[in-house]
Amino acid sequence: MEMEFEFDVFLSHSSKDKTRVRVVAERLRMDGLKVWFDEWVIKAGDSIPAKVEEGLEQSRVMVLCMSANAFGSDWAQLESGTFRFRDPLNKKRRFIPLRLDDAPIKGSLAQFHYVNWLPPEREQEYAKLFEACRHSSNSPITKAPTEIIPEAPETPNREALSAADDYVRRRRDAIEQAFAAFEVIHTYFFKVCIDYLSLVDVLQAGLVATDDVRTRYYDYIQEIGQKLHEMHILEGRLNVAGIEPAARLMQQYRLQATEVNDMLRLQQPTMLKSQVNEVTEELFRRKDLLYEELANALRMGDSEEVMMLEGNATHLKPLPIGETWAGLRGVLQAYSTQIIKVIIGKAGLPITRIQYAGTYKGPVLDEADKLVSSMDHQVRNRFAVGCIQEVLAFERARNATLAARGVETESHIVRDLRQVLARFGHDLSNFESA
Repeated sequence: MEMEFEFDVFLSHSSKDKTRVRVVAERLRMDGLKVWFDEWVIKAGDSIPAKVEEGLEQSRVMVLCMSANAFGSDWAQLESGTFRFRDPLNKKRRFIPLRLDDAPIKGSLAQFHYVNWLPPEREQEYAKLFEACRHSSNSPITKAPTEIIPEAPETPNREALSAADDYVRRRRDAIEQAFAAFEVIHTYFFKVCIDYLSLVDVLQAGLVATDDVRTRYYDYIQEIGQKLHEMHILEGRLNVAGIEPAARLMQQYRLQATEVNDMLRLQQPTMLKSQVNEVTEELFRRKDLLYEELANALRMGDSEEVMMLEGNATHLKPLPIGETWAGLRGVLQAYSTQIIKVIIGKAGLPITRIQYAGTYKGPVLDEADKLVSSMDHQVRNRFAVGCIQEVLAFERARNATLAARGVETESHIVRDLRQVLARFGHDLSNFESA
């Protein structure tokens, strides 16, 4: 009996090549392959080695992304994962090297014919990669279901093209705004942690805190919610602009910052100084990761991922509409928590499974992320279409109310929605008439 695999492809790569490899992963997934890509599979709290081993065991094909980065400090770990796929006696699996740059190929890999991912040959080489990865049960490159994704026009989509041009400008603006705003936010949380350490010293020494110290302490409790809200807004802007990796890192920083919020709300400081220092160090670590991702996104400029996203606006084949969720999440962050729940509930998300009952929108959308990630492709597509239509319905109703009061205004939410869809090759007007 033929062995069944959960994944068609396991993408083995250096973390320094994440941006380039993500493009490969998204394209393979778009064409119907089940792809193991670490940031899609490994969730907070998972054991990374265990999840990697599970992915290797459940994958039929390994694509080893070869580069100077991969052949550096990561090589021993990457190579160890290839052996079960390189075994000539193992006919059930396949090993495919993918060359990302001009780095000399390791001797042990010279015997394998590789797929060349360098720009001049990339398009024709992709067909080879897809054919090598797909199983006989996988269909050739196909379009998503027509009842979910409107068919692309036979000529380039002018609205989408215009929106894609605007996307490049707004993308840079979003990055620069995130840099500037987040510097203030991080400085604030660092100051909170330092002041909290001073309060710990005072109270643990059996002294009484001065009124000024206690006033500052309670002011922080009032202010910190606003800082968390500001991070929600920044996440939304990054998601709308298509900078999802930086938005995810911003989210991770925000989740760490909630620990600062929790420790401030204790009636008396009970954390040890070493624990507070650990929280502070983790904030700095996550800040550095975010800055690195923002800097990478800014350096990319007109490079391959931006050009890929721009190009999707004029390609005849849109990406699956379900792939727009991160951008849709960014659009939804402009609404209140109550409206978000109404929209995603009407769109088909089982909101009764969202456990958070508070008023902050971030935790609601964090839980929605998990529910969406568990959907299969068709359900996710239907949900995305539902979100788009519910947002449009809400904005039409709001605009009608404003018009009745003599106020005419263009909805920035609709503008953002148009930009998100254009990046994936979709025309908002197809949904407005739905």
